[in-house]
Amino acid sequence: MFFLTCFFYLLKVIFYINKIINYLIYIKIIIYSKFLKINLIKNFGAKMRFFTKKKSIFIMLMVIIGLNISNTNAFLLKNTSWWNNKNKNKIIIKKEKIIIKKKLNLKNNKKNIYLLTEQEKMSYALGVYIGNYLSKTFQSQNKYKFILNKKIILKGVSDVLDKKVKISEDEIDKQLQKYNDGIQEYTIQETKKQAQQNNIKAKKYIKKFLKEKNAKKSKSGLVYKIIKMGKGKKITNNNIIIVIKYKGKLIDGTIFDNSSLKEPLYISLQEVMPGWQEGLKYIKTGGKITLVVPPKLAYGAEIIPGVPINSTLIFDMELLDIMPLPLVISK
Repeated sequence: MFFLTCFFYLLKVIFYINKIINYLIYIKIIIYSKFLKINLIKNFGAKMRFFTKKKSIFIMLMVIIGLNISNTNAFLLKNTSWWNNKNKNKIIIKKEKIIIKKKLNLKNNKKNIYLLTEQEKMSYALGVYIGNYLSKTFQSQNKYKFILNKKIILKGVSDVLDKKVKISEDEIDKQLQKYNDGIQEYTIQETKKQAQQNNIKAKKYIKKFLKEKNAKKSKSGLVYKIIKMGKGKKITNNNIIIVIKYKGKLIDGTIFDNSSLKEPLYISLQEVMPGWQEGLKYIKTGGKITLVVPPKLAYGAEIIPGVPINSTLIFDMELLDIMPLPLVISK
């Protein structure tokens, strides 16, 4: 009888403890509902209306006996793992809230992207184009020794669009001229520096090349090596069309042009660089030659895509054919 009485009071204590825990859970539901903006209370309440007070007590006792054994052990045996589990649950809930929030943000971002109209996309693309230009300007400012203020540049763009420019046209022209002069000065200095470096590298390359078998140097400074003389016709003047295959390289081995990837080149000998005009006369049609062309016989200071200014160039050439220039009848 004593044990039965103790068991009854124990169940009663557990019932009230569980009731307190349920109130705490209810409060948490209210907090999470406000945080996540989801009406959890309505769903929770709708499910609880089915139970009467007596049914609730009976079911609660059954649930307590079946599920809250770990709670009883925690109170009676002072098992700290219950508190650890509680803390773990808090961490899990917190992580779930963060994941939900990220998903909602991602969903909103995707909606914003898909909601862009064609006009908005075009406007955005133009903004990106302007932004890329400005970005390159910022990256190169250290070379030109200018310190540009990004916020002020963007302010200038904004003021033009809003028609609220704060300085006169004369002042704008004056500042832009300073900027252009700085770029020009930098370009000149950089060109001289690059030309000196290329000249030093070219001398080393030519010195090494001339040690190869059959390598020669002409009075003009052209360095060449005949790979195959050929058995066909020989060039006697510049008034012809040449048919050639060639591969152009820098002295570091970088290929900047390659006719083998295209059709053979048909071109007037009068229109090619002096180094070609001289070098191709050393072989016959069907012949092959390697030319090391100094800047004065190549492009010099001319700006050519893929070719640094004042570069010494290497050409592997094959003379396929020569043809007379077509007659031009003058009126």
